[in-house]
Amino acid sequence: MRAFRNRTYPASGAALVAVAAGLAAADSPLSPDFPRPGLALFLLLYLGMAALGVRISRLRVAVTDRGVQVVNILGSRQVPWSDIRGFDVGNSLVIELADGREIGCSAVQPSGLERLLGRPTHAGRVADELEALRARYGGQAR
Repeated sequence: MRAFRNRTYPASGAALVAVAAGLAAADSPLSPDFPRPGLALFLLLYLGMAALGVRISRLRVAVTDRGVQVVNILGSRQVPWSDIRGFDVGNSLVIELADGREIGCSAVQPSGLERLLGRPTHAGRVADELEALRARYGGQAR
């Protein structure tokens, strides 16, 4: 299995979890300035931040001989090669399905600086590699 993602996402997710833990510790009941009335709201906020950090660190596009698994923030989806017509890059990597639908992949996004300078982007290189794998494993013809 091969996985694609922007290199910064695992570290960004871990940093968000660390910030949430630090804020929760600073607002702990042991703190003399602990806000008693808003305890539940603060705990929900910190748990939400930590959950978002975990989801960000898991973003990826994983490839196997059976198909492509897309893990986005709100869920994941397995797409067999036979359902894939192609790949495109807009604001993120997009999987074009044979039935005309598209699946956005948050894990692979082009760098704004690379696009501005006219250089090949990380997302473009991933799309090219995925196209080669699609041809190898028998996806739909474009």
